[in-house]
Amino acid sequence: MQENELNEIKSAIDQTHSTTTPQTQRKQLYDYLDQQLRDDAKCKQMGFYFIALQEDRYRLFGYHCIRKIAKKWGSMCKPDKDELKQLSMALFEFKYFDKHDAAQYNNALLKQKISELIVMLMCAAWPGEWPDLLTQLLAIAGQNPISLEMLFIVLKDLYFQCGDSGPMTEKRKKRIKDELMKQGAQILQIFEATLMRCYQQIFMQHNTSNQVPMNILRRCLESMPRYLNQFPLKGILESQILIGLAKILQSVAQTSSNSNVPSCYDDY
Repeated sequence: MQENELNEIKSAIDQTHSTTTPQTQRKQLYDYLDQQLRDDAKCKQMGFYFIALQEDRYRLFGYHCIRKIAKKWGSMCKPDKDELKQLSMALFEFKYFDKHDAAQYNNALLKQKISELIVMLMCAAWPGEWPDLLTQLLAIAGQNPISLEMLFIVLKDLYFQCGDSGPMTEKRKKRIKDELMKQGAQILQIFEATLMRCYQQIFMQHNTSNQVPMNILRRCLESMPRYLNQFPLKGILESQILIGLAKILQSVAQTSSNSNVPSCYDDY
């Protein structure tokens, strides 16, 4: 794509996010952007270009381009699939972000969109065409806080896709659940390590204003119960998960009168 084409698209995106843009013009802009998504080759170029920009409005448009490509996984050639694999892992790792910005990044919408893309690929390609996908996610999650938070969002969303109301066939759901059970020990380990680390960072250091471990703990608590219901009781009892959870609940109870403790933990 030519630079002037990309600039026109950027201008359209800017105007859709402007509060001064009239509703009729906004609709025309959405129609224009939707038309750009209809060309698969152009869609791919736009996705790779916009997802690497720093402004969230451009990143979200880039995500929509990539998601449209990912929906055609079944008919894609191997080189395109490999390219999409690399891109999805780069997004999960937040490679397109400045390291400091990534550590403090708090756009829940974009995190959710990245999770939707990862889960879409897991439902389509894992484990058959991408057997080490979950292994890669677990490894990346151990390297930086934002990817750890992303892992818990992905695990929660994946579990929903495998639930009774999920869109996959029962055979496909069973295949994914079986693979999750095979890696249950690693998943339990990351739940355990996260609870213990967050307990130390938040409550032992009395640092409830630090949003990074707070976000991670919240995401962990949102996804963990779903998996504990599925994993063998023996593995859960042999881990430190219950001890870590008890310490956190006790600390929350002891500091419940402190306004610095977010109300989102009241349910736990």
